Amino acid sequence: MEGFLLDLAKDQVSNLVNLVKNEVQYLCCFNSYVENFCKERERLLAKCKDINIDIGKAKGASKVTNEVQQWASEANGLINYNIKAKKCFFGLCPNCWCQYQCGKEFAQKTLQIEDLLKRCNNLSIVAGQVDVSSIKYYSPQIFLDFESRKSKFQELMKALEDENCNMVGLQGLGGTGKTSMALKVGENLEGSQFDKVIFLFVSKPPDFKNIRHEIARHLDLKSNDDKEEELSKRIWSKITSMEEKLLVILDDMWEEFDLKKELGIPSVLQRKGCSVLITTRNLNICQNMGCQKTIQLEKLHEEDALKLFHINASINNSTISKSLVQDIVKQYGGVPVAIEAVARMLKNWPPNDWKIALKTLKSSKSILDVNDENLKDVDKCLKLSYDNLKKEKAKELFLISSMFLEDEEIPVQVLSKIGIGLSSFGENDKDYSEKILEVHAAIRELTSSSLLLSSERDLVKMHDLVREVALRIEDKYIQSITDLKKPIKENLRYLLWKNDNFPDEFNGKKLEFLLIFLSGSEDLDLSETFFNEMRNELSHLVSDATFKKLVKRAELLILEGEHEQRIWKNLVPDLVAIDEEETLNDLIILHLSSYPHMECLVDTNGHNSGVTAFCNLVELHLSRMDIEDLFSGSQPSSFLEQLEIMRLKEC
Repeated sequence: MEGFLLDLAKDQVSNLVNLVKNEVQYLCCFNSYVENFCKERERLLAKCKDINIDIGKAKGASKVTNEVQQWASEANGLINYNIKAKKCFFGLCPNCWCQYQCGKEFAQKTLQIEDLLKRCNNLSIVAGQVDVSSIKYYSPQIFLDFESRKSKFQELMKALEDENCNMVGLQGLGGTGKTSMALKVGENLEGSQFDKVIFLFVSKPPDFKNIRHEIARHLDLKSNDDKEEELSKRIWSKITSMEEKLLVILDDMWEEFDLKKELGIPSVLQRKGCSVLITTRNLNICQNMGCQKTIQLEKLHEEDALKLFHINASINNSTISKSLVQDIVKQYGGVPVAIEAVARMLKNWPPNDWKIALKTLKSSKSILDVNDENLKDVDKCLKLSYDNLKKEKAKELFLISSMFLEDEEIPVQVLSKIGIGLSSFGENDKDYSEKILEVHAAIRELTSSSLLLSSERDLVKMHDLVREVALRIEDKYIQSITDLKKPIKENLRYLLWKNDNFPDEFNGKKLEFLLIFLSGSEDLDLSETFFNEMRNELSHLVSDATFKKLVKRAELLILEGEHEQRIWKNLVPDLVAIDEEETLNDLIILHLSSYPHMECLVDTNGHNSGVTAFCNLVELHLSRMDIEDLFSGSQPSSFLEQLEIMRLKEC
């Protein structure tokens, strides 16, 4: 009995000693726990950056899983953990109990980080396609409850709720709010009358391939490997077998077409749970497409037009006369897009300037070749708004935005890059941060004036009526080509080309911006003579700094100096600065031709040893060159070690 009690006492004492030993180490090894935590936190920070990049790529196009969002939240909490507040004067705290608690807390946090790092290996970033219905994220105008719109809105709602009416048309002049009403109706009916609403821009000419793929994406159909006719059949099969009710909105139709053949949307008789709403300027399209009900959207009544103008201009009634406002509003023809643009332009202007604006509107001529007098009034209003943009950069980006396809959603990032590229002329003294601020300010001016419409996903677009005006403003210098029947104008500054074939020759001496949309072929059929007339002018399109950066990263480099005005005595360091880590070491193939002033490839004179250059170059082709030596000074490390082919011509 005594032996049993003695053994029991030994076990208890041993357990107590181990417990004390484990707990005391939080006090004695405090600094070690802090260091371990900091190391693990750096690993977590690096992993978190990678995860955030993947999340950023997924946002807007895919759903981000709740699991990864929870992981990111926990990771950020540990990364932002305040070390300084816990370190007790870097371990010199006189309060041992405090230091013990802090050490234990650091140990626990370190284990949590290790657990997070293990969990991230099995994280799934994307849960599936995001619901990209434009109803959810894109509303080009605030839908205002005008008296002249209430009855039309209710009429459209009633038509779509009628189970015996599954083909509905909404017709009206450009800029009268058809898209806004369709979006609002779709938003109201989604989740109540219809389980899913798909909003699609059709535009002119319709891109059936893109529209088909958009429909397939909404219906969770994979379409990568399908032939287009097969995809239409699969869409038709999916819709006809769906138990859910579906509303497809085809916005801005300019021509009639077979819905089943082109898009896979079933015919009226086969469309049990599927309804179609089309919006168009042309009443004949509604009739020819077989719309069972057509709602005609008229221009705003004078009272509603005044209301919209007051909202956008923020009028101070004590300074602007009522009669002056009425006279200005009469110039718009009751078209909301024109009212918003001019009202926002006049906002905060003094009364005398309002009078000048009215006089300009009355005396100006239309730039649109249309028969409708209402649209002629609209284009004068939009042209006035453009003319009074404060920033020249805003005018430039306005014209550039019109180069994109009709109803094309333009990423702000893309528009910013274009703006920065065009701003390089004569502004090389400005750094990148200054340029990006200027471009963003210009985009804000365009969106605040309603000449561009913004969305929640860092996208902008141009109203189709505004785009028509923009393409006419600089008609001599801007052109949009979608077929080869149109001749290319001379002295163009901006050119949109939506075709897979280019003409054999093109005079692009004045061209500053070329936007190409391929129709689907893998290869672009471009004649070698296409850019002949542009050859001498292309150098100004890329700044020296950008050109040198591209050269430094190139794997294949072909330089022809026949018309080159810049003089280089060598490639390194005249063209590419000597870098301690690598200098043109990515380059595999190099072609140099007609550089009479070039003396060598690399000049290491004045530089310390250890320079590496051309260590991965496999092919070297020199033509009409006066190079005496391949390098001058000490030979770079690993210089031409991989060289297999060297060809000289007239050297």
